[in-house]
Amino acid sequence: MLKINSYSWILIFVVVSLFLMDNLSVTAATSNKGMTLENKATVIVNGEKATFKEPILNKNGHLFLPMRNLYEMIGATVHWESKSKTASAERIGNQVAITLNSTTANVNGKPVIVNVPPFLYQDKTYVPIRFLSENLGGSVIWNAPTREVDIQLEESQEPSPPELNEPYYLQI
Repeated sequence: MLKINSYSWILIFVVVSLFLMDNLSVTAATSNKGMTLENKATVIVNGEKATFKEPILNKNGHLFLPMRNLYEMIGATVHWESKSKTASAERIGNQVAITLNSTTANVNGKPVIVNVPPFLYQDKTYVPIRFLSENLGGSVIWNAPTREVDIQLEESQEPSPPELNEPYYLQI
């Protein structure tokens, strides 16, 4: 019959405890290739809470959402170029094109560095919330204690009437 000494029991207890603690932490954040799921993070756009089917991801301290979710949430028009793997968006006259796994984006026709490039996760293209929101006419505030991303978007820009240097007379 197999004898288990006190050291073996301690080892079994430690292994089981670590396994249980690891499983408990998975509900809060699951790691995968340097990413964590932000299950407790909330996104608020112009004062209204946004909900998503897909998870919010944290990669190197930057929050990401699936491309289409983010673009539609902020009212941008979306275009996906599958050959170049580039996601384009336009909102209130601002244009952003961001390519999968590239640290260079195109903002209003100019190259701009992206701190953390977009990536694929569960067959979805994930894009950085702050970079896209700010380059499409919004501001982003991260509230760490409440785990809230507050995005304030500029309203659509209406064309201003032309300035007239001369008085305008209507003749009847």
